[in-house]
Amino acid sequence: MAPQTRFSARMTSWMNHYHARRSMRVKAATGFTSRPEPRTIGSFARGRQLVAGNFQFAGYLITDSEIGLWDLPSPSRHFDEEIHGFQWLDDLAAVGDAPARRKAQEWTYGWIARFGRGQGPGWTPDLTGRRLIRWINHAIFLLNGRDAEDSEAFYRSLAQQTVFLSKRWKVASAGLPRFEALTGLIYAGLAISGMDMHVKPALGALA
Repeated sequence: MAPQTRFSARMTSWMNHYHARRSMRVKAATGFTSRPEPRTIGSFARGRQLVAGNFQFAGYLITDSEIGLWDLPSPSRHFDEEIHGFQWLDDLAAVGDAPARRKAQEWTYGWIARFGRGQGPGWTPDLTGRRLIRWINHAIFLLNGRDAEDSEAFYRSLAQQTVFLSKRWKVASAGLPRFEALTGLIYAGLAISGMDMHVKPALGALA
């Protein structure tokens, strides 16, 4: 990578994390405009493998039934992107039983605690778009049985990620990454109470 390209990538990453931290000032969302329903379908088989401690992402397989998702050794950037994009949540929801729900909740609230203040590789526009869609789709699955403190943390993170996307979607690479960022922003704007102001600009950007 040329020096100028490396500098540009570092600056983009720094600005992403800066805006992620600034977005923490937003108030927690108050709820959803309607009851969320799963609209992304995962694999029952992959979900069972995750519950059993078999983590297969980006062509790598790590087997450890004791370690948590966020404590896994990272073999590659693509591995990080897959776990921070939360597509695996579709797979756990496809299983849908109590052990799968416990894993889904543990790893989601673990992400909020560890990375919710703007840390980690998940604060890019495209990954945030993917993550928001999964969190909204499976919100009932994730909130079931949690206390008021966890619920507030979840809604606050939804609002934070939506505001982050509204500020940073423009730096997503043209093509699929930008589409994912804008789709996540539209999805959040339609689903989360008080976030509808982001829908029209995002739709205009997709046109």
